Amino acid sequence: MSEGDTAPNLYRSSIGASLPAARTSAADAAAAFDAARRAMEHGAWSSGAADAFVAELTGHASAAGTAAGECRDALQGRYDREPAVVERTDWRARWGTRRGPQPV
Repeated sequence: MSEGDTAPNLYRSSIGASLPAARTSAADAAAAFDAARRAMEHGAWSSGAADAFVAELTGHASAAGTAAGECRDALQGRYDREPAVVERTDWRARWGTRRGPQPV
């Protein structure tokens, strides 16, 4: 590829622009259950049902944090695998510009 035949990879740029929000969302998902967990630790509810609730709450918190982290990692991996420049005719050179069909 010669320099005149290349263009910035707009698809990669778009992924890169979304990475900060993905990192924040992953942290938020992991922390979303903290207030309920703290309340339970401070005696908001005590019973056998409360113990079962805390166990489920802990499981959901872990699953949410894991899923969000995996999403963030997948997005980062895709960004890392994308070249910074592509051939001018490549769909990634037109990503988000409404010129021609866009992949779904």
